[in-house]
Amino acid sequence: MSNWFRFVSEPMAQALVFLAHSLGDNAGLAIVVFTIGIKFLLLPLTLKQLQSAKAMQEIQPLIQELQRKHKGDKQRLTEETMALYKEKGVNPMAGCLPLIPQLVILSGLYGALLDLGNQNDLCTTRCSRPPFSGCPTSLCLISGTSCRCCASLHSGSSSA
Repeated sequence: MSNWFRFVSEPMAQALVFLAHSLGDNAGLAIVVFTIGIKFLLLPLTLKQLQSAKAMQEIQPLIQELQRKHKGDKQRLTEETMALYKEKGVNPMAGCLPLIPQLVILSGLYGALLDLGNQNDLCTTRCSRPPFSGCPTSLCLISGTSCRCCASLHSGSSSA
């Protein structure tokens, strides 16, 4: 993931690590719970976006009527359309603006999952398991401790 989203993805990765450890080193459950939490936090933005889309759909026949009426006069069409928006209390940008924070947050979540999946630390190479799957061995790098999976694997192999 690009460095641009690091300010979002790194805290999310740390939160995922904490959540995975809190849920008994279950990375899959941590991802599901974290994703549901993120969607719950984004719910007000999603509802605002849906309300705006519904309002735009409701005035769509009026806009089409204005387009037929002012077919050749773009300036007049623009003025009448803006007056219609004002009269009906509709903001055409209200459907797009809530998307921006959602895109940043969801891209950050993607980056966090990608980063956790691509980590190669000492623990993952010794465990020889894919990071953040099954046993969340990639959590060792971020948390600074050894997860139960790694500890059990290393205790058996350290005597050899």
